[in-house]
Amino acid sequence: MKPLRYKVTHDPSLGNDALITSEQFLEVFETFPWEAEWKRTENSEEEYPAITIYHSDEHYLEIAREENNRVRFFYRNQDTSNDWYFEVDPGKVDSYRQMQQLVADFYSGKLSKQEGHKITPSPETQVFTPKLNYGFLGLFSSLLIIVPSHLGIILFNSENMDPYIIWFVFLFAGAVLLFILPPGILILSYYFNDKRAEWNIDWKTKTLYLLHEQEKRAIPFTEMQFVDVCRQPKVDKRIFELSFLRIQTATRCYYLSSLSAETEKLATRLSKKPRERVFVYPYLRSSIPTQRELRAKQKKENRFFHRYKHKDEAFLKNIVSNPGTHHEVAVAAAKRVLAERKGD
Repeated sequence: MKPLRYKVTHDPSLGNDALITSEQFLEVFETFPWEAEWKRTENSEEEYPAITIYHSDEHYLEIAREENNRVRFFYRNQDTSNDWYFEVDPGKVDSYRQMQQLVADFYSGKLSKQEGHKITPSPETQVFTPKLNYGFLGLFSSLLIIVPSHLGIILFNSENMDPYIIWFVFLFAGAVLLFILPPGILILSYYFNDKRAEWNIDWKTKTLYLLHEQEKRAIPFTEMQFVDVCRQPKVDKRIFELSFLRIQTATRCYYLSSLSAETEKLATRLSKKPRERVFVYPYLRSSIPTQRELRAKQKKENRFFHRYKHKDEAFLKNIVSNPGTHHEVAVAAAKRVLAERKGD
């Protein structure tokens, strides 16, 4: 197969004439300075470490390695696209072999024959509303009714029943509740979170609008310090592939669940470098803090405020100018101290 044009983010001097064969891909991938590039581009919303191989400007394969050793292959051919993810383990050759095969299929044209996602122009404004899985909720509510009712019947007739049968029924009921309650609670928490605050995204102005009762908050994409996709391990099917999107600004975190959006796809549109967080039980805290949470946050901020009152100005400005490396209450307290000194 003939070599194709390619580029890497860490060496723009390669220009448009640099060529690579499919057999050379792994060598380029392994010698790519991923860690240095992560650090260099960590504050950029537009640039991220990647290797891109071109058949043409509208027919290419982009390879980006994330900090958790997950590698994303993004394929585009005119108005269709596709993507694949690989977990890279230096001790195993299978993932490297699969990556090499995918690159070889790109060179040979096999990827263009695969069915991909149609790329359509996005609406300028997009509204996200939660949609419940009524099949699961039906099973969830049915079991919550059936199991306790049968346990009640057994208890009322326990004198005439074999003790082993009673124990078996109790163990079975416990196993059913253990299976159905955690995902049920998770789904309901996701639903109520998404219902409390409506998400509107204006893609033209690159602004997220949060609507809560009479309050409307505008969050420009440039204020989003981190965009995280929080999910359970892929192998854990027990809680039905639920996940949520977490957007962190200098002052707050905002959440949207997979009941309202395809979280991974939305994350890649909001940020060039979304992070992935894996939790055994990805419980979601509400985007809208309660009064109790606000009071606790204010107390914590006051503690930082009193601690920072005697710090020098350079120390405080360093905290304010690096909000991504300090807790939000620490940043708020440093700003208060600087404002108080300026007022004096």
